[in-house]
Formats: sequence, C-alpha cells, structure tokens
Amino acid sequence: MSQTVIFKVRMSCEGCVGVVKAALETLEGVESIDINMSEDKVSVKGEVKAEEVLEAVSSKTGKKVTLWEAEAEPKSADINVEAPQQVEAEAKPHEEDNAAVAA
Repeated sequence: MSQTVIFKVRMSCEGCVGVVKAALETLEGVESIDINMSEDKVSVKGEVKAEEVLEAVSSKTGKKVTLWEAEAEPKSADINVEAPQQVEAEAKPHEEDNAAVAA
C-alpha cells in the first residue's frame, strides 16, 4: 500500500538537498520525492515504511531526521477542552433558579 512519509531534515544548500535525494533514491519502493529546502521538509511517496526512510536518510547523510507530524502536534497545555463544558454546567443551575422564581 502506497503511503506518504513527511519528515524534517535540516538542509542549508542545494548540496544538502542532493545528498538527501540520493539517499532516498536508493530505497526500494520510492515513487516520488518532494523536497522543500526553505521549510526543511521532505515528502516521500511509495511502498515505504517511515522507519526505513528516516533510518536511510540519517545513516547516509549524518543528519538528524524527525517525522514532520510529531512536530506539528499541539501541546496538551495549549488545548482547553473543559472551558465550554464548565460554562454550560454553570448556566443550567442558573436557568433552574429562574424557573423556580417564575413559578
């Protein structure tokens, strides 16, 4: 099954891009490679496993390689899921108080 593996690897020049591309081209199952040097972002599509892609680039280039998705995940401290529920819970008793006064 074909999949896309997106990862981050620091590339400061066209030489870096060439080395990363050459490392990926040696992998069996690679269908396409898209490299965005300004974002340090590499997308590989094909019958490949993420672990194999990262290992190949790391071992053949000596560069640090990380999955792109891992860096895009928000920190749990940035997410506040309870706030709307608390507001709703506080509004219900207040509405019941108004109903008791009206009766």
